[in-house]
Amino acid sequence: MMEKNVGSIDSVIRVMIGLVLLFVAAVVARVWIVSAAAVLIALVLLYTALSERCPAYRLFGWNTRKEPGAPVGPAVPRQS
Repeated sequence: MMEKNVGSIDSVIRVMIGLVLLFVAAVVARVWIVSAAAVLIALVLLYTALSERCPAYRLFGWNTRKEPGAPVGPAVPRQS
């Protein structure tokens, strides 16, 4: 099973873009190739948003998911 690597903000953006692409697919239904491409991309975005797993992120070693208990903000070294 692949590790979750899509954060909450990333998921929201993917859902919004996916819904817009589904709307575009419905509007340009006469041009079937554009409509089919928009639906395919939308489905991939929605799936990766809902599952919080992105194979492309894994391929490049990216991770936008915050780990529970991780500090918020930039890491600042402590002075002793």
